[in-house]
Amino acid sequence: MPVISVTLLPGYSPEAQHRLVQRLAQTARSVIDASDAGTTVFVQEVSAYRRDGRVFSLINIATLYS
Repeated sequence: MPVISVTLLPGYSPEAQHRLVQRLAQTARSVIDASDAGTTVFVQEVSAYRRDGRVFSLINIATLYS
């Protein structure tokens, strides 16, 4: 049974995450023989990450979008 893990940076809406989970599950089942009940997709949202020499966290990300 497939278990799919997705790691996202903060900022995606719950609706976008729901669509992503649904479509990843559908795609996996279209490629391999797996039941819907046996297909697991979960999303992890990071709280801090580093990119281009800068460290971002939920605190300083909020200031980028305000």
